[in-house]
Amino acid sequence: MGFTTRFRKACGRSFLEVSRRLDIQVFATTHSWDCVVAFQAACAAYGAAEGLLTRLERRDGSVVATQFNESDLEVAAREQIEVR
Repeated sequence: MGFTTRFRKACGRSFLEVSRRLDIQVFATTHSWDCVVAFQAACAAYGAAEGLLTRLERRDGSVVATQFNESDLEVAAREQIEVR
């Protein structure tokens, strides 16, 4: 059973609100495009530059991190650019 779009957006907002209120970082993992889009929407609605998506991938035997800020995620979500 999957989560609804409304629930995913609410989770994204909650993560941002809790992290700000408690002054903590929240790490979440997903392979779901819907979760990435919901996170981007929550970041845009929250109105603060606090969200960051980090993609980890193996290259030549090493793990390489690529980071996407909120403006990168906005473009990726709108244009359906793969960031996972």
